[in-house]
Amino acid sequence: MVDPGPRARLIRTLVDADSGADAQELTRALARELLSLGSDTPDNLACASHIEYASRFTPSGPGPRPVSGLRIRGTDVPLSDVAWEIESTPLPRERFPGLTVEQWEAATRMITLLVLALEREEERPLDLS
Repeated sequence: MVDPGPRARLIRTLVDADSGADAQELTRALARELLSLGSDTPDNLACASHIEYASRFTPSGPGPRPVSGLRIRGTDVPLSDVAWEIESTPLPRERFPGLTVEQWEAATRMITLLVLALEREEERPLDLS
């Protein structure tokens, strides 16, 4: 069997999260594949140690809903909420002098949508009281 490579393994790990696999195992696999793709640099190690996959957690904010997906380890802050906040970051013109505001907004929106695609909204438990 041909090794699909680190990028394909990372994508497979993220896709497998929707299969209902164990959250702790998915977190371990995510960290392993992140480091396989990106190496053991301090920023990649920090990423691997601060991001986890969590099942059925309820983020704070308007209309809380149970979700399964990537979040900041030890919190109820989904990565999608962080990405959504990044959308309001002004275009760093010194870094991307050739981009328009519309292009920057499209890029940050795409990042948010990609992270949201990795989440799964869970059914709300029935309140039988």
